[in-house]
Amino acid sequence: MIENTFGMDIIPDNDSERLLALKRYRIMDSPSEASFDNIARLCTQIFNVPISLISLVDAERVFFKANAGMGKAKEANRGKSLCALAVLNPEPTIFEDALKEPCLIANPNVAGDFGLRFYAGAPLITHDGFLIGTLCIIDQQPRTFSKQEEIILKGLASAVMDQLELRLSALEEIGKQQMINDELMQHREEMQSINEELTVINEELNESREHLQLLNGNLKKSEHRFRELIEQAPVAISIYSGPELIIEQANAFMLNMLGRTAEIIGKPILTARPELIAHPYLKVIRNVLESGKDHIGLGVKAPVLDQGIVKEKYFDVTYKALKDELGNVTGVIVVGTDVSEKIASRLRETEMNEELAVINEELTASNEDLISSQDYLIEVNGHLNRSESRFRGILQQATAGIMVCNGREMIIESVNDTMLGIISKPADIVQKRFADAIPELEGQPFLKLLDDVYTTGITHVFNETKAIVNRNGQLVEGYFNITYQAIKDDKEVITGILIVATDVTRQVDSKKEVQKAEDMLRFSVEAAKIGTFVINQTTRVMVASPRLKEIFGYYPEEEMPYDAAVVQISEEHRERVLAAVEAAFVKGEDYFIEYSLTGFHDQQLRWVRAVGKLNQYTADGEIYFSGAIIDITEQKQDEQRKNDFISMVSHELKTPLTSLKGYLQILEQRAKKAQESTSILMHDKANSQIKKMITMINGFLNVSRLDSGKIHIEKKNFDITSLFKEADEEARSTIFSHQVIFTEAESVILNADRDKVGQVIHNFVSNAVKYSPEGSQVLVSNKIKNGELLVEVKDQGRGIKPQDKDKLFDRFYRVVNDDIISGFGIGLYLCAEIIARHQGKIGVESEFGAGSTFWFSLPIYAVIA
Repeated sequence: MIENTFGMDIIPDNDSERLLALKRYRIMDSPSEASFDNIARLCTQIFNVPISLISLVDAERVFFKANAGMGKAKEANRGKSLCALAVLNPEPTIFEDALKEPCLIANPNVAGDFGLRFYAGAPLITHDGFLIGTLCIIDQQPRTFSKQEEIILKGLASAVMDQLELRLSALEEIGKQQMINDELMQHREEMQSINEELTVINEELNESREHLQLLNGNLKKSEHRFRELIEQAPVAISIYSGPELIIEQANAFMLNMLGRTAEIIGKPILTARPELIAHPYLKVIRNVLESGKDHIGLGVKAPVLDQGIVKEKYFDVTYKALKDELGNVTGVIVVGTDVSEKIASRLRETEMNEELAVINEELTASNEDLISSQDYLIEVNGHLNRSESRFRGILQQATAGIMVCNGREMIIESVNDTMLGIISKPADIVQKRFADAIPELEGQPFLKLLDDVYTTGITHVFNETKAIVNRNGQLVEGYFNITYQAIKDDKEVITGILIVATDVTRQVDSKKEVQKAEDMLRFSVEAAKIGTFVINQTTRVMVASPRLKEIFGYYPEEEMPYDAAVVQISEEHRERVLAAVEAAFVKGEDYFIEYSLTGFHDQQLRWVRAVGKLNQYTADGEIYFSGAIIDITEQKQDEQRKNDFISMVSHELKTPLTSLKGYLQILEQRAKKAQESTSILMHDKANSQIKKMITMINGFLNVSRLDSGKIHIEKKNFDITSLFKEADEEARSTIFSHQVIFTEAESVILNADRDKVGQVIHNFVSNAVKYSPEGSQVLVSNKIKNGELLVEVKDQGRGIKPQDKDKLFDRFYRVVNDDIISGFGIGLYLCAEIIARHQGKIGVESEFGAGSTFWFSLPIYAVIA
């Protein structure tokens, strides 16, 4: 049930139609997919945000198809998710500061522990205009969102929608394949019925011997014609029989494809092709032989001989069980097509060619038997009749469109149902001229090409060729794979044409959609002014985009080798960048780094942010490191200007505060002389506030010095016990609201900056007092652990929420407790920087509601005698 937290109507008028549009993509509650997860992760890197989601808005919930940064979350209530607002407007929905939006004040994601502050979501818009979901980015900090970033987000959302369309096309193609399989089963039943009818015809043939001889002559001609068709078939065919898979037949196409000669015929498959011993190919054939179930393999990788060398190639392979009249499996027909060059092409006519090979073998044996015995002629005649019927059945069962035309007039002799479906014609076109049966081809090149094949005998093969065909009375554009093969008699005289066609319109349309998606992604990258690169892991050859060359100060047409690009990186960052690249190559680690460089020609200093990832699954088998680089010079300059401003303002504020402190001290002395207790108390409080302001100003100055590299660590040898003693005395003299207990410190000589380490201890103790109940204990201890000095400050305060722990030491991060925000988020950040510059570690252990323990450790081995 929807719990609307927005105080406005979040259900669009067309919601029922929108939900139907969402349902047709069959994606709700589907498992994660790399294509969507990669886009979500790319968003987090491009926009530098912690969270990115690809969400689909259902009737009452929002399903997360991709989740980068939200843990294991899979869905959310529609009335609470901001994505419910993003599907109300075709333009991106952007909240730069959620706390300033009236409709989000009561939203639990904004007002609750999650602390959402920034949201930008671009809707996923279907081709018919429905808004079914969003590609959104989320941050827990307010931020501005430029028009350029909005364009990039919209472009990436379009890429997500293209992936959804491609996914739907793949699902529909699977459904179509299932329908084709069902039709094949129906054709098989029809073939069995035809066989029964032929049995009756065979009995009638026994009544007339003269008629039988005449019929036998006709069958010989038919046998001869079928043998010609199988020998001239433009696909590779082989037949295996028995448990040992004896190679009974292999045509020239198959022998050439396998790199073998006719010597393999009659041998077991493992004897003829020992390279298949450990290949799944054998298991597939044995399974077809044992189960009688056909199998189709698309893009199967298999070893073959190529000029005497075993090489891996890709094939489309069909395995079909051969059965006798009783339905027993006697062998397997294998039809293969080499698709190493164009693996996407699928030649559906292989099933027909498989059966033609069997018919050729059976007709040859029958012809020899007819010569030896007139009585046996009757039996052979029945066999030939069954073989002819089987050929006709194969012709009808083929998944490719097949047509046989006779003479230069191209009289249609036979055509299967698949071809009738492709050309949208009834079965009565048989015995008509090809041009008369398909008049819409007039003016297209196909009639002339057919005549050329009949004249020259040269086979013509067209892949993905465009043709205008009739569909339900309308001329429409389609794409087809077509083969025109000349049929010759035993004197090599051309007698007709074999036409094989496959409708590949959907595949061509899918390619166009993929190209469109790639163009959209390329547009997004160009619009964002992102430079891209690809580096070969083995050769270190780098291919850079024009924008990347521009960032590195090269001309667009100029070569920029990898080694030359490295030289442009500033010397202080070069080693760190090279180490990160090598880690990506060797360990597959993600690459995310910022560094400065100097342009090759313009010598301009630039700051860049780079992201990258190792890609091991490529078409050529090579491993590539690819990524993107954006220019962040302006952002870095803004940060520097901000730090300069903070430093300047902090210096200017210290002067009047120093004077004010002096005046207060004079007034305090006068009040003490006059024994004015109220004035003395007020002066104490005023001095305390001035001290706090000076501490905050010093903190800002230290931050500025850290960024500019002007804060120095002066290491000297000192005993930690003396520092603990001073900190204990200071706490006793200044802290009266809590029990600050320093345990007896172990005597350890450190080589460190004594004042800076003392500043960290003082900051830990001050925070413990600030966030603990009055009168509670604060325990400060130290010990030696694993060769390091470990200092811990334990309080009995309210503790820290899990979502705050990882950000406590970030600059300007402030923890909100009971709607109270303390400090400016500087103290712990400075502590972390001080400890880091001592090669130490810092952290916190806390359970919300049960207190906290802040700690840091310093290496003891750094002592210098």
